[in-house]
Amino acid sequence: MEDIYLFRKELQNLGYCETVTNTYPRQIRVFLEFIKKENTAIKSEDILNYYNHIKTVKGKRTKKPFPNTRPATEKDFSLQRFNHPK
Repeated sequence: MEDIYLFRKELQNLGYCETVTNTYPRQIRVFLEFIKKENTAIKSEDILNYYNHIKTVKGKRTKKPFPNTRPATEKDFSLQRFNHPK
């Protein structure tokens, strides 16, 4: 989980607000616990599966599912979309 710590520090260095520097790393940790894989083994399909999973989770405050959005596709989470090398 040192990678998550380094990510948090990078967010702070880039000047992101405290909410972002706390929330983003926490959500990444939740995602990694969900997929149970090493960071380097994550595929677009894993992100898609997690995205579709969280659409079924009820919010803690409202006890309702998160707002419906269009169904996610593999293209939505492809590495090319984010301009990252494979």
